[in-house]
This record gives sequence, C-alpha cells and structure tokens, in this order.
Amino acid sequence: MIISNRILNTLYIGFACGFLLVCVTPYLFLAQYTEAFTDDYTIGLVLKRVHFFEAQFQWYTNWTGRYTAHALASLLHPIAYGSLGGLWFFAILMQSVFYSSLYFFIKSLLPELPKAHRLFVFAIITLQYFWLIPSSSEAFNWIPASFSYQLGASLNLIFFGLLLTKKQRTKTSRLFLVLLALFIPGTSEINLFIFCSGLFITTVFYYWQDKKIDRFLILLFGIGVFFSLFSLLSPGNSNRTSVIKEMSVGKPGDILFAIKVAIIISKQQIMMWVLHSPFLVNNVLFLCALFSTGIRPSKKPNLFLILLFFIGFIGTYLFLHVLFPFKTG
Repeated sequence: MIISNRILNTLYIGFACGFLLVCVTPYLFLAQYTEAFTDDYTIGLVLKRVHFFEAQFQWYTNWTGRYTAHALASLLHPIAYGSLGGLWFFAILMQSVFYSSLYFFIKSLLPELPKAHRLFVFAIITLQYFWLIPSSSEAFNWIPASFSYQLGASLNLIFFGLLLTKKQRTKTSRLFLVLLALFIPGTSEINLFIFCSGLFITTVFYYWQDKKIDRFLILLFGIGVFFSLFSLLSPGNSNRTSVIKEMSVGKPGDILFAIKVAIIISKQQIMMWVLHSPFLVNNVLFLCALFSTGIRPSKKPNLFLILLFFIGFIGTYLFLHVLFPFKTG
C-alpha cells in the first residue's frame, strides 16, 4: 500500500510532537522546583561588596576566564538584585533558547527539507540530546552552569546556522557573527574548543568548495582564537586548578595517566551511547527522514573517508577528555 504524502507528513508531525512532549514536559514540570546552589550565593555576595565591572575583574583574575558566563550571571541572576524568586523562569528560558537555536541550525543546514520533515529531524535530535545530557541541573536549573554550558552550546548552534546561510549574509548578520565570535569563547572551555575547531573546519570546507579564501571567515577565526587565548590564559584558571589539585588523588601533569583515564571514560561513555540510549534507532529515523526528501550526497564516501571520519570523531572526543585529568589529576 502506498501512503500519500499528506498522510506521511501527518505521521511525521504526530511523531515529532510526541517526541517533543516526552522531552519537554518533565523539564517544564521540574523547573518549578529549581533552587539556588553555592555559586548562586557567591555571585550575590561578590556583587554586594563591589560593582559589576570590579566583580568581573575579580572573577577573571581569581577564579575563571569564563568572562561571558560570569558577566551574564551578574546582569541577569535574580540574586544580583537581592532575590531568589524567578529561578524557574530561567530554567524555562534556557530550554526555550536551546529549542530555538537547534531548530534554526537545522533549518539553515537543511533548507530544502519540508517543514514536516524538519520538525521530525528536530524532534529526533532533541530526544537524543535530552536522553544523553550529563546533568539536566547544570544544563537548565543551575544558572551559573547553564550560562557556561547550555548557553554556549546554543550560541554555537546560532553561529554555525548563520554561517550556513552564506548567500543571504547581511551587514546585520555579519555584525552578529562577530559578536558571537567574541562571546562564545567566554562561556566555557568545551564550547570554546567546539567553536574554534568547527570554524576551522568550516573555513577549510568553503575554501575547498569555492577555491578561494573567505576573508570574513578568517577574521572570525582570528577573533575566536584571540578571545579563546584571553579566556584560557586567565590568571583565575591557574588559581582554580591549584584548588582542584589540592583535592586530587590522581597525578596532575602526567600525560600517560591522563590518556589512560581519557580512554576509560571515552570507552564507557561511547558504550553508554550505543547500549543505553535510542542512539541507533534515532539515527535510522533521521536517515529515513532525509531519504524521503530526495536529498542525496553529491559524492559517495569511500572506505578511507568513513575511517577518517570515525578516527577524527573518536580522536576529538578522546582529546577533550585528556585535558582535564592532565591538568588536575
């Protein structure tokens, strides 16, 4: 029996709405129980003693180089105004920002995808994201952490979504891209690495595709690297590392120890992806949604490219896990 496109689109939308309800409903319900953590009170105490700009200087020199995350927490956190009410609002806000940025990225990546299919792809990726999120509290309910990790991830999605709309790039979008290149490195180290590596790969891809250098991408990459160094070389990072080292039972600075720990963590987490999540099912559904649109790759990948992809993926994932145990033990 041949299913009509109208019925098929209705099924796509129905399944997408079902997936999204499964993801979103529990988090919206739990948002009302959001409570303050230690770092929330620290922000309030610092801002009680000094003004906004002096607080940023103190955090940068004494605790961390995440200048964007701390600046936003200082401006928007309710405790900065003497109140802990409204934390539930930020929990819902961070989720809304994530949904919007992810959908925008998918729309930019797959502009020819019909709306029903696009919504289906969006729902599948959202389901996978929520299933594998390491800590829902740090992502949505803990404001200092959500400004560091979740907001940085959302800004990355917006940034690369804007880059993909290359032919429609206006002066406003270019200015917004420059501002994002300045802000994203100041969210967290993981988002900084994703931003710089993703932008480098994008620059190389456009050069390979167009056979010419995109000067604007080079400018963005230069801004990203400069502010990444500004964040990573913060005196506060050294102070924070020394505090963590005092509590460490490992071997700070031992590269072999760091690689061993990274391999163990990576193996456990990758196995968890495959065995304890709908990872494979989601990818099958994702491919079905793409193949039903008539979108096809211009070149079929050979065995070398497939191996290169997996080596690059696992290698990057492993590298990300080496840094922390090497520095702190």
